[in-house]
Amino acid sequence: MVPDIFTGPDVSPAGCVSVRAEAPWFVRDALAIECPQCGETFSLAFDVSEGSAEFVIDCEVCCRPMAVAVRVTDGAVDGVEIAEC
Repeated sequence: MVPDIFTGPDVSPAGCVSVRAEAPWFVRDALAIECPQCGETFSLAFDVSEGSAEFVIDCEVCCRPMAVAVRVTDGAVDGVEIAEC
């Protein structure tokens, strides 16, 4: 069972089970990501306790992929690099 961390325990889509999000699913930061292809900005949830990470995500606006590298130092986001895929 995967917790629904975005809608909380009281709101759930039909057929889904919603639970209160607690550690280890607690999201500590939200990053503002600007798509390098369409220029639109959207929010990306990121847990700094997991450390630095590199991943590929699709833009929430134009749906094109982008590579995101998040650098974490001393429990805080130290830098974000975004590139076209």
